[in-house]
Amino acid sequence: MWRLSRTAANALFVLAMCHHAHAVSYSTLDRWLEDIAAPALASTLSKHPRFSGEVVRMSAMQDSRLVDVSNTLVQTIERDLTLHLNRFERVRIRWPGTEPAPSDPPAHYVLGIEVRAEGSYQHSVTLAIIDLAEKIWVSGTAARWEGRLTREQKQMFATLSTPAATQSPSTAAMTLAPITFRTVRRTGVCSHRHTECVEADITLPQPATLLVFSSSQGELQITCEAPAQRAVGTYRFRLPVRGGGHGRSDLGIYALAAPAAVTTELHTVLRNATGNCSGSANPAWQRDLQQVLDTHEGRYAWQALHLHHANGSLKPLLPCTRSSCDLLQD
Repeated sequence: MWRLSRTAANALFVLAMCHHAHAVSYSTLDRWLEDIAAPALASTLSKHPRFSGEVVRMSAMQDSRLVDVSNTLVQTIERDLTLHLNRFERVRIRWPGTEPAPSDPPAHYVLGIEVRAEGSYQHSVTLAIIDLAEKIWVSGTAARWEGRLTREQKQMFATLSTPAATQSPSTAAMTLAPITFRTVRRTGVCSHRHTECVEADITLPQPATLLVFSSSQGELQITCEAPAQRAVGTYRFRLPVRGGGHGRSDLGIYALAAPAAVTTELHTVLRNATGNCSGSANPAWQRDLQQVLDTHEGRYAWQALHLHHANGSLKPLLPCTRSSCDLLQD
């Protein structure tokens, strides 16, 4: 395996921070969407016979009517709900702003989202599902929140926008759910040399090519095979865990979602860095990596998770900070 230098570790740190730098503070609306609205909708969509095998798309609402013109807050809610709902089994939400693939079934249901001002300080968010064939609102699917928006959310509410209805999955803005994990002790990649394994779940809220690699004990681990195009869903990867020793994380997991052309370039740079696939290591891989990232800025989504042993179990080092990411260095 190829060992990470301080410069290499810093390069991975910069890449990981590309995602965390854009994190938004967690408001009461955010909590309602994730903790209340999304689980309730997921329960209905996964258990009610009406929605069995159905794909649901999203749309802005105004006065309980579906509309094309929206605001950026509604679009943000669409994105966040899609991310939350697609983590649940038997729930199929079409990623906003993408046109369906030829093999995708049509969407017979629409989840409408309406944001309204309620006086000088309060706002409300209403969610409801409409049956397009019967032209009726489906009973039991409505949910409502009322409260104060953050300053950023108020600005988004005041910013009009139109949905990118003809945007293809290859050009739509990419998003990647945070990596979740659990420890396992099994056979396969968990050979007799490894006492522990991690199963990492990576959720794609939109179709994309998924590049996954890891680092352990200062060694970069990446497959020689090119990354594959993936459909919406959750994908599980099993990775061996080796003790990182003093001043090291035990395992770093990296996931990147992007159009095929972008992930192919990134995979080539990282694969050639180790020399395991090409036969000779590329000493200028950090420069090449930064060049690819700069060229395709805004076309990829990134998640990183660093784990270390604490009190007898693996714990995440999150959010990714310089002190945690630098544990990868020699």
